[in-house]
Amino acid sequence: MSESELLRSSRSRIGPVLERCGFVFPDAATYVPPDDTSYLNDQDRANPDIMANVAAMAATNADIAWLGQYAEGWVGIWRATGHVVRLDTEGQYEILARDVGDFLARAALGYGEPWDDALTGLLAAQGFKVSASLEAALALIADAPDVNGLRDALYVKLRAKDGAS
Repeated sequence: MSESELLRSSRSRIGPVLERCGFVFPDAATYVPPDDTSYLNDQDRANPDIMANVAAMAATNADIAWLGQYAEGWVGIWRATGHVVRLDTEGQYEILARDVGDFLARAALGYGEPWDDALTGLLAAQGFKVSASLEAALALIADAPDVNGLRDALYVKLRAKDGAS
């Protein structure tokens, strides 16, 4: 079973963890897709910088299997490596975890809170891979790809194609 399938199938059993994260599945009425550009007006759409960024983000997003939305943005699985990636509300990408279990454990904790054995135990009991500590979880992503850098490089390439400097 994929991590995405595991997340969906265990949603009722890990409800308290999802609530602490502010997690919303894509099938919820309040879910806003990460590719939503309805906020752009005609002036924005005529701006080649903005549209190159929109195109670069759309291409980057196509490489992510979106799991849902949470308090800090959208979260999904980077198809190239299987890492959990976030797209924040400012349009910045970041690898957050090696596995969904580590992401949920990190997202459910407040900044500076210690790794919670009860929380990680609940996740592990449902079949999620969870690191023994926050430090161990962070070590697993120390050499993760820079998704934001990949998006930025694509943006520069698109702008150069348009003849911009």
